[in-house]
Amino acid sequence: NLSYIVLAESIAKNAEKIIPSLKDKIVGISFPYFFNKMETKHIGKEGIINFCVVGLSSARKNIPYLKKLTVFFDKIYPENKNFSLSFAGKIIDLNFFNAMSNKEYVLKNTLSMSMISSEQRDKVIKDSIYTLITYQLDSYKLIANGSFMDSISFETPMIAIRNNYIEAYFKKYGNIGYLCESYEELEEKVNAVLNNFPTEEYYQQIENIKRSEEH
Repeated sequence: NLSYIVLAESIAKNAEKIIPSLKDKIVGISFPYFFNKMETKHIGKEGIINFCVVGLSSARKNIPYLKKLTVFFDKIYPENKNFSLSFAGKIIDLNFFNAMSNKEYVLKNTLSMSMISSEQRDKVIKDSIYTLITYQLDSYKLIANGSFMDSISFETPMIAIRNNYIEAYFKKYGNIGYLCESYEELEEKVNAVLNNFPTEEYYQQIENIKRSEEH
């Protein structure tokens, strides 16, 4: 006679597929979160576009994609210095941590191999223009994605690799950033943002996030 509440309609549907007997016994609700009323973001001083990696960075979750992205950044940085990369979360790979410590475009004060405070996390996300969510395509089928909700909470558009959880919110809220089918598409989108910042679309993405607070 048990019934279940999970933190997304997509999680409920995925659980039903795995355990058909859960049908009519499980319901998904939106991830409960305190939204932070923000002043509209603007491109930073000297036009610097700050990309922010939100959440835990580990070899299992997202570091393989992040390594590819930093190779791309390394190639373009000598000619294009209008961006920076920050981390709003713990890095648990020593080699990756050391590599990031040597990148000129990485904001060193955001690097940490221990759990950061909520205040530090919040500030890094608030100071970013786009968050980067680079988890695997088949991830977050049965659990909620806190990195995504942190982006929403601080009204920060995202560039994300599609997974079932994030896709459901894009369908619900509309254009709140860019949803990519692969790492290659994510890199192309980052490059497009750097070469021709989509100002009008960016402010519309923020407005769509603001309206999501009404749901």
